[in-house]
Amino acid sequence: MEFLLQTPTVGYTPAELAAETGIPRGSIGPTLQRLAAAGLVRHKEPYWAAAEDDRIAAATAAFLGIEATAARYTDDWYAQNEDWAEELPDLSEDEQ
Repeated sequence: MEFLLQTPTVGYTPAELAAETGIPRGSIGPTLQRLAAAGLVRHKEPYWAAAEDDRIAAATAAFLGIEATAARYTDDWYAQNEDWAEELPDLSEDEQ
């Protein structure tokens, strides 16, 4: 899905998707079928492309925002300390 979103107006064959993404060819077809059932991709034989769907636009915007933030703050304390999450207190359900 991420690859298809990079060029949403271009369709790809399953073989092209496998070559471009490194995902095994046998996994591409079933994955595309599940994405189509969810309305996230469109298919016109033999090509597959990202569907025009508000959910995809929202997911893309969120993804791009995360990438932009990560690129901007690659030198902050959290980026330099991979174990930062281990320092968080363990809250039980009663304390939340």
